Amino acid sequence: MIRIPAALLALSAIAGPVPTVDATESPIVLARTGDPAPGGGIYRSLDPPILNEAGIVVFRAQVEAPPDSPRIAWFMVDTYRSMTPERVLAPDQPTPDGDGLLSAAAVFLRPMGQEFEFKAVIDQASPGTGKEGWYTRHADGSITERIRGRKPLDLVDGGAATIPCFLDVRRHTEGRLIFHGELVADPDVCPQGLGGPAVAYLLETDGTARKLVAPGDPVLNRPGSSIGAWSHVLQGGSIPQPLFGDLYDGGAFAGNALFRLDGDQLTLDFADGDVVPGVGQFTFGAWAGFRDLPGGGYLVRGILPPTAQVPQRHGFVRLAGDESEVLLETSQDIPGFGRVEAISPTGLRVGRSMAQIVTLPEGPAVLGVSVDGLVLGARTNQSLPGIGPVAALGPLHVLHQGSVVHVARLSGTSSSPAILVRAEAGGPRALLPATMVIDGVSHRFDWSNLPIDPPVNERGQIVAWATPDGGNGLAGKIVYFGERVFGDGFEF
Repeated sequence: MIRIPAALLALSAIAGPVPTVDATESPIVLARTGDPAPGGGIYRSLDPPILNEAGIVVFRAQVEAPPDSPRIAWFMVDTYRSMTPERVLAPDQPTPDGDGLLSAAAVFLRPMGQEFEFKAVIDQASPGTGKEGWYTRHADGSITERIRGRKPLDLVDGGAATIPCFLDVRRHTEGRLIFHGELVADPDVCPQGLGGPAVAYLLETDGTARKLVAPGDPVLNRPGSSIGAWSHVLQGGSIPQPLFGDLYDGGAFAGNALFRLDGDQLTLDFADGDVVPGVGQFTFGAWAGFRDLPGGGYLVRGILPPTAQVPQRHGFVRLAGDESEVLLETSQDIPGFGRVEAISPTGLRVGRSMAQIVTLPEGPAVLGVSVDGLVLGARTNQSLPGIGPVAALGPLHVLHQGSVVHVARLSGTSSSPAILVRAEAGGPRALLPATMVIDGVSHRFDWSNLPIDPPVNERGQIVAWATPDGGNGLAGKIVYFGERVFGDGFEF
């Protein structure tokens, strides 16, 4: 069964009416190249900004202070207090223990507040210490080291092997980090590579770490089975923790599966080939993508049982035992949108809903899927009123509360204008026009290199990197639009 909102049923065209964007209000310019930068120097170049649900903006800039060569610094704007940037990471930021200088490569804002995690390279590090680490900058400006190669971790369960050789670190929830790698007693073995399979550890905000899961860990409710490698680890913050990985029976690969981890107890929820009431035989395969639902169960993308009419059948499913249901599938007709001919195995974005590029009779389109229904983004060959025809679909993002936004390019070249679009039940809404006059000069918004955290939040605040038409790509501005685009009374 497919849930279609009433607003969607009322559409009379492929994507329905799209409101014309009011471009009469000028944005607030937070930073512009050539202007003085807080902390000294001038902005020589600016990178695309990021934004969280509390209205905190962070951006990276190359700052020039002659006679020194340009250096990288990071700046923050608290839009509910001031529109003046504050330098939060200096070019020569010392490590917390003073044994080197931090060069932040990437910053990741938490959904709320001013705290953020950042990945950094350590310059001028003391001999024998690691050259890369993860850190937290707190609201008071202090910095805490979270994990660094060759430096021991404080393990909850103790153990002599506490020095991390890490492959990768991922954000979890509320400042927690997930570290994939192994712990060793001798830091000199790290450059030689891992001696065994990677293990997942949870790094708490208090500095402690504990093992979560490792290949070979037994499955409590399926004797003789174990978990193998995983690709989607611990998405979301619920307890027990959900994770997606390989299932092994008696040492042999048995397919993909969804597991739950409660402390050190690993249980199996769904596996490839399970017959799900209301769905049939379900397979994850290469189509794995999931999120755990607050009321229990999962929202999953996968492969459905074939029919005589649809031999290659894919879809989105709510897996919840006897209450499971198909939310969207290939061959389905969506009123006002068209028949879903294919669901791409790429381009999936997961949050409190899922966003996906699908194939319709008239070309690719963006769909957002949740247990509450569908929302529609732009499609190629569609003309957005007041904007123009869409030629290509860019990166997709799922915001903190589940809203879907994506980039749509207006002609077929990489240098052509692009817009930011919100997918809605009544059809796509362009959040900003393709070009806008700022400071008396026509600018376009560059969405070609969006950070992982999108520059828009559920309140309708947007920050953007704007460059003059015909500019050299270095000249530009960080501009802010406050709660005027699709703010709808969202409360924390």
